[in-house]
Amino acid sequence: MKKLTAIAVVFALAAGGVFAADLGASIFGTVNLLQGDTNEKADDDLPGVFGSGNQGRLRLEGSGENDDGTFGAWYRWEPTHWDAQKVFGIAWWKPIDQFKLSIGGNPDGIYAKEGYAGWMFHQTANDSGVVCDDQAWGAPYAVNGEKMRDAFYGGFGGNALMLDIKPVDMFGLNIVLPYFEFGSGKAQGQGLGEVFKNMTIQVDVNMDFGNIALTFDMAPWTKDIDKPNGAIGGKFYLYFGLTAIENLNLDFSVGLGLPKKVGNESVMEPIGIGLAAKYAINDAFGIKARVLAKFGGKYYQSFSEDDFTEDELAALEIYAGILGIDLDEYLARMGGLVDNPFGIIFDVLPYYAISDSFTVFADIGINMMAPKGGDSVLGFHFNPYIQIGQEWGPSFFAGVKVWTNGKVGDKTPINFAIPIGLEVSF
Repeated sequence: MKKLTAIAVVFALAAGGVFAADLGASIFGTVNLLQGDTNEKADDDLPGVFGSGNQGRLRLEGSGENDDGTFGAWYRWEPTHWDAQKVFGIAWWKPIDQFKLSIGGNPDGIYAKEGYAGWMFHQTANDSGVVCDDQAWGAPYAVNGEKMRDAFYGGFGGNALMLDIKPVDMFGLNIVLPYFEFGSGKAQGQGLGEVFKNMTIQVDVNMDFGNIALTFDMAPWTKDIDKPNGAIGGKFYLYFGLTAIENLNLDFSVGLGLPKKVGNESVMEPIGIGLAAKYAINDAFGIKARVLAKFGGKYYQSFSEDDFTEDELAALEIYAGILGIDLDEYLARMGGLVDNPFGIIFDVLPYYAISDSFTVFADIGINMMAPKGGDSVLGFHFNPYIQIGQEWGPSFFAGVKVWTNGKVGDKTPINFAIPIGLEVSF
């Protein structure tokens, strides 16, 4: 976060080291001047057109280190944070240039390998409320939960013991040991082995032409592994970022999950392949784009009464009665392994800087799901917006949102909004 002003404060630690710390605050607010959708409304439902407001960020943040750079810390207090945890922090120790030990965490994700496929696609507009929720971690126009992080590693967002090992400048080994979640004490009910079975290991190579990284996230290894929707047995992410071509940034990644156990079967997760790019045609005009393909594997499909009409439920109850079981058990027996649908994300974001403090954007994209043997579902969004202010500083945003996540029954409702947002940091 780039601050307008930095307040230097000096404090003494118990060991007697003197620190200089930078402190800052951020306040973001969003108002939807009007919003709604084309759904038919029941008498007791919200009106077809309404408005809303949200104070998306109220944040205090600080960081500092001692004079020789061997100890440091980072702190954030954010009562409006979406997570149940509102206070975050990291303390670190770097006795030599080749080794750094950290304890704590940052919900933004540490060791992320996303480039322009992630937060950097919209940058600060992500937090303004003026763009649709970013497809890095899921969006309202996604038709099957597809997201760019199916292919790109979004970083570790919890609390842990983290080790950065860098024997030479071009090569690094990053290790996350999640003691906070999988502790060895009786209160957690986990043995020490669970910490290492849920660790994350990343090999990070930086060359003149770009960055290559291989990340193995083992964290889902032991979670709900015997349940129908049990977690995967770890996931590999292979990332390549090209920076050697002038005015072009290119990010490519593949996400491959290891098999998960469903009953007595080992089932593969879908493979995610993603590509993102930013090309600056000149100082004023440029374009960003990203695409994801998600395919292969199977998932466990379950059913509930909400999936059927009253007439269908009546027929199912008859079938269940013939078998001598109740309806819930019959619905459970209907569940089973099915092929994952083929999914695509495509976003394009051209932009033009009219002046140093006024930029126009046009965010356009589609999401598609094509189940095997079924009808395809198409979602889309059209989201032009403006930013008045500094690229990384205080800004006013305004835009228009139009989006849909495809069919609901025999209809395709269209959502719309006219949002404005303010972001100020100091």
